[in-house]
Amino acid sequence: IMKRLFLLGCLVLVLVNGWAYDSVLVEGRVWQTDMEYKRTSRSPDGELLEDDDSYSKYYKLVGDSIVGNRVYKKVYMAEYYRDDFRFYCLVREDVEMQRIWRYYDGGEELIMDFMIEEGDTLGSYGVCEKIEYVRDKDFKRLKKITFEGGKNVWVEKYGLVWKDFPNKYYFLTWVREGRKVLIDSRDLRKVSQKVV
Repeated sequence: IMKRLFLLGCLVLVLVNGWAYDSVLVEGRVWQTDMEYKRTSRSPDGELLEDDDSYSKYYKLVGDSIVGNRVYKKVYMAEYYRDDFRFYCLVREDVEMQRIWRYYDGGEELIMDFMIEEGDTLGSYGVCEKIEYVRDKDFKRLKKITFEGGKNVWVEKYGLVWKDFPNKYYFLTWVREGRKVLIDSRDLRKVSQKVV
Protein backbone atom coordinates (compact mmCIF):
# COMPACT_ATOMS: atom_id res chain seq x y z
CA ILE A 1 0.00 0.00 0.00
CA MET A 2 2.83 2.43 0.84
CA LYS A 3 4.48 1.80 -2.55
CA ARG A 4 1.20 2.51 -4.34
CA LEU A 5 0.67 5.72 -2.37
CA PHE A 6 4.24 6.79 -3.10
CA LEU A 7 3.83 6.09 -6.84
CA LEU A 8 0.49 7.91 -6.88
CA GLY A 9 2.09 10.90 -5.13
CA CYS A 10 4.94 10.95 -7.68
CA LEU A 11 2.46 10.81 -10.55
CA VAL A 12 0.48 13.72 -9.11
CA LEU A 13 3.69 15.77 -8.74
CA VAL A 14 4.67 15.04 -12.35
CA LEU A 15 1.22 16.02 -13.62
CA VAL A 16 1.10 19.22 -11.53
CA ASN A 17 4.61 20.16 -12.67
CA GLY A 18 3.59 19.51 -16.31
CA TRP A 19 0.63 21.86 -15.88
CA ALA A 20 2.46 24.57 -13.95
CA TYR A 21 2.30 28.06 -15.43
CA ASP A 22 5.28 28.87 -17.64
CA SER A 23 6.44 32.45 -17.10
CA VAL A 24 6.47 34.95 -19.99
CA LEU A 25 8.87 37.50 -18.46
CA VAL A 26 12.19 35.68 -18.42
CA GLU A 27 15.34 37.78 -18.53
CA GLY A 28 17.54 36.88 -21.47
CA ARG A 29 14.66 36.32 -23.88
CA VAL A 30 14.30 38.48 -26.98
CA TRP A 31 11.00 38.81 -28.87
CA GLN A 32 10.78 39.90 -32.51
CA THR A 33 7.41 41.28 -33.53
CA ASP A 34 6.31 42.46 -36.93
CA MET A 35 3.76 45.19 -37.57
CA GLU A 36 1.94 45.48 -40.87
CA TYR A 37 -0.01 48.59 -41.79
CA LYS A 38 -2.67 48.71 -44.45
CA ARG A 39 -3.85 52.14 -45.56
CA THR A 40 -6.35 53.07 -48.21
CA SER A 41 -6.86 56.49 -49.74
CA ARG A 42 -8.21 58.07 -52.92
CA SER A 43 -6.23 59.79 -55.62
CA PRO A 44 -7.41 63.23 -56.88
CA ASP A 45 -9.26 61.46 -59.71
CA GLY A 46 -11.04 59.10 -57.28
CA GLU A 47 -8.91 55.98 -57.78
CA LEU A 48 -8.64 53.77 -54.68
CA LEU A 49 -5.02 53.56 -53.51
CA GLU A 50 -3.74 50.92 -51.13
CA ASP A 51 -0.47 51.23 -49.24
CA ASP A 52 1.19 48.45 -47.25
CA ASP A 53 4.07 48.99 -44.88
CA SER A 54 5.76 46.72 -42.37
CA TYR A 55 8.58 46.86 -39.87
CA SER A 56 10.00 44.82 -37.04
CA LYS A 57 10.42 45.61 -33.36
CA TYR A 58 12.61 43.74 -30.90
CA TYR A 59 12.01 43.56 -27.15
CA LYS A 60 14.22 42.22 -24.39
CA LEU A 61 14.29 42.20 -20.59
CA VAL A 62 17.42 43.54 -18.91
CA GLY A 63 17.56 44.18 -15.17
CA ASP A 64 15.03 45.18 -12.55
CA SER A 65 13.64 48.39 -11.14
CA ILE A 66 11.79 48.89 -7.84
CA VAL A 67 8.78 51.19 -7.76
CA GLY A 68 7.13 51.41 -4.36
CA ASN A 69 7.41 47.89 -2.96
CA ARG A 70 7.21 46.13 -6.31
CA VAL A 71 9.97 44.75 -8.51
CA TYR A 72 9.54 45.36 -12.23
CA LYS A 73 11.50 44.05 -15.20
CA LYS A 74 12.98 46.67 -17.53
CA VAL A 75 11.86 46.24 -21.13
CA TYR A 76 14.10 47.57 -23.89
CA MET A 77 12.98 47.96 -27.50
CA ALA A 78 14.72 48.37 -30.84
CA GLU A 79 13.11 49.13 -34.19
CA TYR A 80 14.53 47.82 -37.44
CA TYR A 81 18.03 47.19 -36.06
CA ARG A 82 18.53 44.67 -33.26
CA ASP A 83 21.51 46.41 -31.65
CA ASP A 84 19.94 49.82 -30.99
CA PHE A 85 17.92 49.04 -27.85
CA ARG A 86 16.49 51.81 -25.66
CA PHE A 87 14.37 51.72 -22.51
CA TYR A 88 10.70 51.13 -23.32
CA CYS A 89 8.71 50.37 -20.15
CA LEU A 90 8.48 48.47 -16.84
CA VAL A 91 6.52 45.21 -16.46
CA ARG A 92 5.97 42.71 -13.69
CA GLU A 93 4.55 39.22 -13.56
CA ASP A 94 2.88 37.43 -10.68
CA VAL A 95 3.50 33.76 -11.51
CA GLU A 96 1.01 32.49 -8.88
CA MET A 97 -1.77 34.75 -10.20
CA GLN A 98 -0.59 34.26 -13.83
CA ARG A 99 -0.92 37.98 -14.53
CA ILE A 100 1.32 40.60 -16.12
CA TRP A 101 1.15 44.33 -15.44
CA ARG A 102 2.80 47.31 -17.06
CA TYR A 103 3.79 50.30 -14.95
CA TYR A 104 2.08 53.16 -16.72
CA ASP A 105 1.64 56.82 -15.90
CA GLY A 106 2.23 56.40 -12.15
CA GLY A 107 0.07 53.27 -11.86
CA GLU A 108 -0.32 49.74 -13.11
CA GLU A 109 -2.23 48.47 -16.11
CA LEU A 110 -3.14 44.77 -16.31
CA ILE A 111 -1.98 43.65 -19.76
CA MET A 112 -2.34 39.85 -19.52
CA ASP A 113 -4.29 37.50 -17.28
CA PHE A 114 -3.77 33.82 -17.99
CA MET A 115 -6.41 32.96 -15.36
CA ILE A 116 -9.10 34.69 -17.44
CA GLU A 117 -12.17 32.59 -18.21
CA GLU A 118 -14.29 32.35 -21.33
CA GLY A 119 -16.75 35.23 -21.41
CA ASP A 120 -14.54 37.57 -19.34
CA THR A 121 -13.44 40.91 -20.79
CA LEU A 122 -10.01 42.49 -20.50
CA GLY A 123 -9.41 46.05 -21.71
CA SER A 124 -8.74 46.52 -25.41
CA TYR A 125 -8.52 42.75 -26.00
CA GLY A 126 -12.29 42.38 -25.65
CA VAL A 127 -14.13 39.22 -24.64
CA CYS A 128 -12.27 35.95 -24.12
CA GLU A 129 -13.84 33.50 -26.59
CA LYS A 130 -11.76 30.37 -26.28
CA ILE A 131 -9.21 28.76 -23.97
CA GLU A 132 -7.25 25.81 -25.33
CA TYR A 133 -4.14 23.90 -24.45
CA VAL A 134 -1.46 23.53 -27.09
CA ARG A 135 2.06 22.13 -27.17
CA ASP A 136 5.20 23.95 -28.24
CA LYS A 137 8.03 22.33 -30.18
CA ASP A 138 9.46 20.95 -26.90
CA PHE A 139 6.03 19.34 -26.25
CA LYS A 140 5.44 21.65 -23.28
CA ARG A 141 1.70 22.06 -22.55
CA LEU A 142 0.77 25.75 -22.77
CA LYS A 143 -2.44 27.71 -22.39
CA LYS A 144 -3.67 29.53 -25.51
CA ILE A 145 -6.26 32.28 -25.08
CA THR A 146 -8.22 33.70 -28.01
CA PHE A 147 -10.30 36.88 -27.88
CA GLU A 148 -13.24 38.07 -30.02
CA GLY A 149 -13.05 36.65 -33.52
CA GLY A 150 -9.40 35.63 -33.18
CA LYS A 151 -8.27 39.26 -33.22
CA ASN A 152 -6.04 38.82 -30.17
CA VAL A 153 -4.21 35.65 -29.16
CA TRP A 154 -1.93 34.95 -26.18
CA VAL A 155 0.17 31.86 -25.61
CA GLU A 156 1.62 31.09 -22.20
CA LYS A 157 5.44 31.39 -22.09
CA TYR A 158 5.49 33.64 -25.19
CA GLY A 159 2.87 36.30 -24.47
CA LEU A 160 0.90 38.15 -27.14
CA VAL A 161 1.31 36.35 -30.46
CA TRP A 162 -1.31 38.18 -32.53
CA LYS A 163 -3.14 41.50 -32.22
CA ASP A 164 -5.44 43.02 -34.80
CA PHE A 165 -5.66 46.81 -34.59
CA PRO A 166 -7.70 48.86 -37.07
CA ASN A 167 -5.55 48.89 -40.27
CA LYS A 168 -2.61 47.37 -38.39
CA TYR A 169 -1.58 43.80 -37.55
CA TYR A 170 0.92 42.76 -34.90
CA PHE A 171 2.37 39.27 -34.79
CA LEU A 172 5.16 37.52 -32.98
CA THR A 173 7.88 36.31 -35.36
CA TRP A 174 10.16 34.51 -32.91
CA VAL A 175 11.34 34.29 -29.30
CA ARG A 176 14.98 33.55 -28.48
CA GLU A 177 16.70 32.77 -25.23
CA GLY A 178 20.40 33.31 -25.77
CA ARG A 179 21.20 31.62 -29.07
CA LYS A 180 18.32 29.15 -28.81
CA VAL A 181 15.14 29.90 -30.75
CA LEU A 182 12.29 28.92 -28.42
CA ILE A 183 9.63 29.42 -31.05
CA ASP A 184 9.41 30.98 -34.51
CA SER A 185 6.59 31.87 -36.90
CA ARG A 186 6.51 28.35 -38.35
CA ASP A 187 6.16 26.87 -34.84
CA LEU A 188 3.57 29.51 -33.94
CA ARG A 189 1.43 28.47 -36.91
CA LYS A 190 1.61 24.87 -35.66
CA VAL A 191 0.85 25.96 -32.09
CA SER A 192 -2.14 27.98 -33.26
CA GLN A 193 -3.61 24.91 -35.02
CA LYS A 194 -2.64 22.00 -32.78
CA VAL A 195 -4.95 21.53 -29.85
CA VAL A 196 -4.03 19.12 -27.05
